[in-house]
Amino acid sequence: MGKRRNLIPTFYPLQTSRNQVFGFLGCSPSSGSVNEYDIEGDAHDTIAAFESLRILGALDRVKDLDRWQFRPQRRGVAKGQLCWNDIEAWVCQQRLEKILKARKENPAAPVRSLLEP
Repeated sequence: MGKRRNLIPTFYPLQTSRNQVFGFLGCSPSSGSVNEYDIEGDAHDTIAAFESLRILGALDRVKDLDRWQFRPQRRGVAKGQLCWNDIEAWVCQQRLEKILKARKENPAAPVRSLLEP
């Protein structure tokens, strides 16, 4: 694990060369207090953020949820090589799109977990 920092999870838009915006969960350094968290912004962190907000009933406060992206952790994986992290991120992205579509059709229905089949 890398350097541990006290981090505040933030959703940063990432601008691409074709003026498309993709959102990734990331972090910004805080005051450096005793409580330290390492948020790398990969699919696992995005899943944790989504599930936490879902359980708290706070997904309606996330205005840019439709722009969330699940990016796989690529550390230690050769370029072009497919690994489980890639599949996990792809599946979660597909499930998020399905959840958002169902939410748009019926806003009063409870939001399903990303981890449900």
